[in-house]
Amino acid sequence: MDRELLDIDLVEGQEKDPQPSMLNWIAVIVLWAGLVLCIVFGFYDLKIFAAVVSLAIVSIISKRNFKLGVKLVFVVVLAGIFDLVTFFPVYYSISIFFGENEISFNVLLILIGLLHFYMNRAFLGYAPSDQNEEENRPIHNPNENRSSINGFKRRFLKKEIDELEFILQNDKMVPEARIAAKELISEKSQTA
Repeated sequence: MDRELLDIDLVEGQEKDPQPSMLNWIAVIVLWAGLVLCIVFGFYDLKIFAAVVSLAIVSIISKRNFKLGVKLVFVVVLAGIFDLVTFFPVYYSISIFFGENEISFNVLLILIGLLHFYMNRAFLGYAPSDQNEEENRPIHNPNENRSSINGFKRRFLKKEIDELEFILQNDKMVPEARIAAKELISEKSQTA
């Protein structure tokens, strides 16, 4: 029995938000591992306490609202880059001198920030856009696609040819709906 087709099935880009995987959490996991190393090696500092509290808050928020949590992880990493909080027992830095003044950047946290950005770019709205989305769509079971196409054909059966042509020309329609419209146009043209 074919599943009932909903209006949301017609249009691409209307899917639910992507769900985070373990790879999306890798930066947070590495930061927690660094804090565990600090405690194991006996580093107890106010900056480590601040890192634990801030990372705990961000982890809880990320679990409830991942998109917001992704952005807040950048704030926490930025605090670590400028040495406001400490995540690791080692500190690799790059310093820039302005006369007698110095600004230090934690290189390890810069790399973790870049890793976090790369792994979560879809949640930040920076996912690479595919020019040929239909070519890059995941390959599904042909029977599943045929079932979906047949469902769209049943749904479009009473539509006129000009309505079917509109569906066929609409790039926002899922490929199965466009294929169904194309097949119905050719069937209706042969019988007319």
